[in-house]
Amino acid sequence: MFYGSIGLFIKACLFFGLLVTEDVHAKRVALVMGNDNYTSVSKLQKAGNDATAMARELKAAGFTVQLHRDLNYLGMVRAVESFTKGIAGGDEVVVFFAGHGVQIKNGSYLIPTDIEANSESQVEKTAYELLALTDKISEAKPAFSLILVDACRDNPLKSQGRSIGNARGLSAIEPPKGQMVVYSASRGQQALDRLGENDPNPNGVFTREFIARMKKPGIKIEDLMREVQDSVEALAKTISHEQRPAVYNEARGIFYFFSPTTVQAIPNNSEEQKDEKFWEDAKAVGNKEAFEAYIKSYPKGKFLDLAKAYILRLTNINSSEIQTKPIPSSANAETVNLFKKATVQKDAAAQLAIAFQYEFGRGGLPVDKAESLNFYKLAANQNHPRAQFGLGYFYAVGTFGLPKNDVLAERYFRLSANQGLPAAQDYLGHFYATGRGGLKNDIEAAKWFKLAADQGDYNGLNNLGRFYESGRGGLPKDENEAAKLYRLAANLGNPSAQVKLASFYIDGRGGLNKDTSEALRLYRLAAEKGNKAAQEKVKELEGRLLADTAVIQN
Repeated sequence: MFYGSIGLFIKACLFFGLLVTEDVHAKRVALVMGNDNYTSVSKLQKAGNDATAMARELKAAGFTVQLHRDLNYLGMVRAVESFTKGIAGGDEVVVFFAGHGVQIKNGSYLIPTDIEANSESQVEKTAYELLALTDKISEAKPAFSLILVDACRDNPLKSQGRSIGNARGLSAIEPPKGQMVVYSASRGQQALDRLGENDPNPNGVFTREFIARMKKPGIKIEDLMREVQDSVEALAKTISHEQRPAVYNEARGIFYFFSPTTVQAIPNNSEEQKDEKFWEDAKAVGNKEAFEAYIKSYPKGKFLDLAKAYILRLTNINSSEIQTKPIPSSANAETVNLFKKATVQKDAAAQLAIAFQYEFGRGGLPVDKAESLNFYKLAANQNHPRAQFGLGYFYAVGTFGLPKNDVLAERYFRLSANQGLPAAQDYLGHFYATGRGGLKNDIEAAKWFKLAADQGDYNGLNNLGRFYESGRGGLPKDENEAAKLYRLAANLGNPSAQVKLASFYIDGRGGLNKDTSEALRLYRLAAEKGNKAAQEKVKELEGRLLADTAVIQN
């Protein structure tokens, strides 16, 4: 359900302890359009299937759906007019369009099946402007609107030899307040209908991933879209293609397709339920063998393509190709037993322990970085989050004989972060904040920093504090919140946070009173850890205190 901003009357009711119920007149409505059979430009194969699948899932989520296939221009105009007239204030609205789209100088347009345009001015007269659609919906004042546009395929007017519009991709849009607009691909990318000629899935890549996730109870739309972005990107990469859905969000409140308490009507022990249960179990195990087992059990399963994508990510390490040396005679008895568990029983925790011992020369083992790396790889191949984090770090800094490689570093940090390791979450946030590994997204950075901070990671706390201090990543600029986070990180020993908190005491910021002595204490703590900025500040403040003392004595 959607919980938007509340009016003065509702606030008053809450203030006086009155029970406020949901508006019984609010409803869920959806307009779904899919155009395949174009008459003068290239036909599509799966837009109609996408529309039908989306309509089915929206109905299951409680929406009243108007489904249209192969609309000409007049049909699109009538469909939109009829739909928007039925929207009332407070409604929840979804519009889905699959088909061709084009970006011209004056805006983005959804193309009807009878398009025949030889100039941009003709496009404006014979195609439906996306901005006009969002404005019409906004005028009805629904509580929440989601506009899904699966129309970032190659410009069909370009393919006809006409110099009309951009080659591919729709331009960014600024949605009206209360709306989220989603494109199936980012600017300059082509949205895939299929993953090759032998792809059996009846739906395009974006739609198949979206409808697979919208069924999950209790997932907020923002989190759902992040999952869809990642899964579409991973699938596209399996055929060396770049596609990541674009999200433009001005929505307010919280929207679920199925609220946390909603129970979906899936028959007990149905094939669909078994498929989903097996998939969840495979993800929980997380190694290549688990995903291969899913494919073997469900060769036509709904998560088949995603399973293949996971396998591709995990095949960078092949344990059968890793040769470990016989354990040296210098190893103590405890290490010998640990080595047997690591190599014979293939225990991931034991493999990581042996990696540490080779890395630092413990347990009677010599320092051997190459052998340590072998055991890191063995453990990472079994989805051990700390081993994955270790490999991510080695690639990030270029050590252990590995070349510096931000793309591989990001891959291993993400595998570890997705399992909840806070250090990996913080590093992944850092990659998003700085643009390393081809990433640059402050919203994503803030998300990962918060996940790390929520687990008490002192780097995550410090970095989240910096985002609050500057107002980055969609967070409000809030020095009081920044000071709280810096204090938590400083108390855990983070020298950077100690320096930041000290500067707040110097200036009297973040709700703190000016306190030079407390600032000096914090600077000294950071200076002891080798922080050069803190060392300079200690000299400066101690010199100032000595000068002040001399003045007083004189």
